[in-house]
Amino acid sequence: MHAMRREISQRALSRTLPPERRSILADVVTKRTLDRVVEWAAQRDPALIFDWVDSVLQEYPQESRLYNLMPSTVSAALDVLSEEMHLPADMRLSMTDLQQRIDVHIGAFCSKRQEQDLRAIDPVDAKIDELIFRLSAQDTLTAEHSRSVGMWCWRVAKRMNLSRSESYLLTRSGLLHDVGKTTTPLEILTAARALDEDEWAIMRQHAAIGETIVVAVSELRLFAPAVRSHHERFDGKGYPDGLERSSIPFSARVVAVADAFNAMIARRPYRAPLPPTVAVEELKRNSGTQFDPAAVQAMIDVVLSGR
Repeated sequence: MHAMRREISQRALSRTLPPERRSILADVVTKRTLDRVVEWAAQRDPALIFDWVDSVLQEYPQESRLYNLMPSTVSAALDVLSEEMHLPADMRLSMTDLQQRIDVHIGAFCSKRQEQDLRAIDPVDAKIDELIFRLSAQDTLTAEHSRSVGMWCWRVAKRMNLSRSESYLLTRSGLLHDVGKTTTPLEILTAARALDEDEWAIMRQHAAIGETIVVAVSELRLFAPAVRSHHERFDGKGYPDGLERSSIPFSARVVAVADAFNAMIARRPYRAPLPPTVAVEELKRNSGTQFDPAAVQAMIDVVLSGR
């Protein structure tokens, strides 16, 4: 029985899992699924397979590859079983029924998981999309900048080994940080010249206005500290509250670095983009005064590593 099981598993595996799709997880799960199919053939107990499928889906809910792989694995094993064992017609019909039931079972699991993900994520991301759309209508460059800052924040979060929830907070804080600029007069926002003192006073209002906009949306209130404080400075000379060091929310300290770096390397109405190497040197020069040194180092590591 063991020799037959190995032979069937190897033959079915060669049909199911081509070399370019192999991973340790997929390989192990596929072989064990094939083993359960052979056990089912011996005992005629579908629970052997269904219990196994459930255990894999529950243990690896993020591995979407397995959702497609497991039905095809069962199908390949059943085909090889039929060829090798000359099974009677009633058992071949049972195999067909089993395969269809597994397809439906995995499909139902996927649908339930997708619904759970939508309930958990969509209300927040839908509200963010609305605000970014409004920002884009005001000024496309500012919206592009916000998306880029969100991306940089995600990469910095990964570099700093932040938890999933912390990475989620930081990335979306980066996306929302400039949402207050939806109310900034366009002639100031897009000016191709240096702003005067009065215009800068208006421009600086976007941090506090952004907080007001975000707080008004219940799903987005947790991002308000970063939106308000992303222009605070590590040395206490920033705005709107003159916070310093650890009194500045952590998310705001990271967003400040990502915001500054992306602003330097991006095109602006009043200047050409700076080379990333020059931007990195500028971050170093202002580390400990304008920026949190830990956030600067993480950002530099991301830029230099390309990850």
